[in-house]
Amino acid sequence: MKSDGRTRSPPGLAIVLVLLTILAAALSIPPSKGLWSEDLNISVGVSVADYTCPRSKGFWQHQFSAALGIQGSGFFSLSELDDMLLAINGSSQIFSFDQPSIYDRAAEALAVLKPPYADMEEKVEAQLLALWLNHVSGYADGYEISYDGTVYDASSLIAAVEDALVNGDQDNYVYWKDAAETFNTSFDCGP
Repeated sequence: MKSDGRTRSPPGLAIVLVLLTILAAALSIPPSKGLWSEDLNISVGVSVADYTCPRSKGFWQHQFSAALGIQGSGFFSLSELDDMLLAINGSSQIFSFDQPSIYDRAAEALAVLKPPYADMEEKVEAQLLALWLNHVSGYADGYEISYDGTVYDASSLIAAVEDALVNGDQDNYVYWKDAAETFNTSFDCGP
């Protein structure tokens, strides 16, 4: 993943590189210097946590805030987030990120994600956008929830929430906000 144009290494990679540097330095010292008299056998195991599970609305809000240079640093570049918005734009009945500027599209997404919300419809839209971002980023791949007796993957939940919004089903907005939020926050995937 990229942030500000720089490539980020997976967690633990820096430790592996330091250990390999130490190993290379140790192997370059000839045994005749008397530092040791037997061969070294070093093995390093690396496990990288799965950070690609569904993320919360707050996570995505922070990604846009960071990419726009407002606050902090994020995992995604503005260009990567824009690619996600354009993918959503082509598939969503609710969101149309069609402004000419990459900054305007990102600012619009941030405005949807960031409180305060005027009403329950805006809360549903915020969770829906986070769900869409999880879906188009691949973070929702292979995940599903059982909510109130119904099993949803990201695609089926997106379709149901969008239908409720398109049809103005206000009596069920709390249900759909909670279902989308449950999908976005139910999986423990580390930092």
